[in-house]
Amino acid sequence: MIVLLNLAIRMKTKWQNVLKRSSISSISSISSISSIKKIFSKEDISVDILKSTKISLSFLILICLAAFLGCSGNNGEEKPIKGNFEEWGLDGKTEMQIKQDYLDAFIKPDFVEATIEDVWIEKFYGIYGARAVDVAINKHDSGIAKVAVIMGSSYDELDNTKWSFKIEDVLFKFEDKNEILIWREEEFYTLQEAFDQKMLEMFEIFQISGYHNGLCMDVANEIKEYMFEDLLYHVELGRNPWGDSNIAIVEAFIKDGPNFFEIYGYYGTYNGYAIVTVWGSAADATMLPFTIADILFLAVPDLPHSGLVQAWKDGQLDDLDRIYYTKGTSPREPSGLLTEDDIRSIYNYHRYYYFSRRYEWRERQYGGSK
Repeated sequence: MIVLLNLAIRMKTKWQNVLKRSSISSISSISSISSIKKIFSKEDISVDILKSTKISLSFLILICLAAFLGCSGNNGEEKPIKGNFEEWGLDGKTEMQIKQDYLDAFIKPDFVEATIEDVWIEKFYGIYGARAVDVAINKHDSGIAKVAVIMGSSYDELDNTKWSFKIEDVLFKFEDKNEILIWREEEFYTLQEAFDQKMLEMFEIFQISGYHNGLCMDVANEIKEYMFEDLLYHVELGRNPWGDSNIAIVEAFIKDGPNFFEIYGYYGTYNGYAIVTVWGSAADATMLPFTIADILFLAVPDLPHSGLVQAWKDGQLDDLDRIYYTKGTSPREPSGLLTEDDIRSIYNYHRYYYFSRRYEWRERQYGGSK
């Protein structure tokens, strides 16, 4: 646009210089093409040239004006908002809506002067229920996004009182008064309220607890991208990693991309290994009972695409027993990468996860009566 403006100015200056040579002191004195022809007859300047110059100048001015209006008004379209969590799936527009809703519900009633600049998302723990696969497998409240966040504001009082609570056997600990909230269609709910009202299922509570207990979103995304690239190869070859009958799963996999996968269980990080269970694994990687260090890990019931307990480190995802034991030894010898205490800690997380999933499965099958 600047180039066009400069060109227009140069043309206007050139035109004014031509007029000056003809003793014309003001452009406004030119009233018609016939008068222009009479004035410039002595200078041998044709009407066509001047007419062309005038049209070109007018055309350039219109282009510059349109470009200016386009830049300032974006042609009537809403200007995209850059969010702070877009790389983790939360777009800027939704982030602004969450902040506005929090401002209106929790801050404005006491501080009318507060603005949206006074609130922010302190921590983001993921979006639940809005993926294609959520609809395909008929999750509770599927198709409607639930965003897990911890909010902050300029009006928060300093309060470092530690507190905790449980949902089933999943423990949430906090270092201050702020708590995890679930945003759904402009309303906020506590984690317990969202669970009680079946907006979230138990395995989603586990996912949120994983992020709250230290699973980095970047690490989670790396694991999802790793698994997506691994299974995409088979899908492109026309294979169905989840079984030939699960066409809807394949379609959801293509639509959702890496977000098709979920970190259903996060069991802590040991010696740099993030221990996880990932939903979305191929049929041949479905969890089965296994034993490590004389500890029996039971399979999670009725969860056909729940993968093995695996260890993620340096861009590689390996089964837990392959990390714990030295390869090629018989009888198997510990590798020293993980200790028995690490395995016990991992088992305790898995035990909570297993029994919570079994409770949820029974509730679906028998209405919780068994």
